[in-house]
Amino acid sequence: MKWLIGLALVSILVFSGCISGDLTETVKTDGGIHRFVSIDKTGLLMNATCKSLKNMTQNSPDVKVSDLEFFEQVCRETDSEIIIEFDLPYGNGKDPVKIIEKEDGKYLRYEAELVSITTTKVVMPSKVTSHNGELLNENTVAFKGST
Repeated sequence: MKWLIGLALVSILVFSGCISGDLTETVKTDGGIHRFVSIDKTGLLMNATCKSLKNMTQNSPDVKVSDLEFFEQVCRETDSEIIIEFDLPYGNGKDPVKIIEKEDGKYLRYEAELVSITTTKVVMPSKVTSHNGELLNENTVAFKGST
């Protein structure tokens, strides 16, 4: 359910108006992910805090009390941004990473619908062999969201 709080929060923010920020998904060799979301405090979110985002999120019918408690642990803020950072273990049923085994080895495939914040970066644990984004280095691909 930890992925749900992140998804619900980002969905609420996207539909509440223009936002700016970055999402970095660092894929681990076991298929798990370290998720780092940075949301700029600009425009409609100029005065946003972790508490105000939590209050917005709790109105979603899919969010449980345990999700809100988890959100309190993973959210922090600075003067210019709100940061949400946590790990998603592989095997939670909503994995954007698929482990594909072939005769010549094991491969990780990242496949997800991206959110409409400024940039989503996916960092793979080894060299990227195929992508439909912008290759930043041999193991990082960036995808531009719509604003």
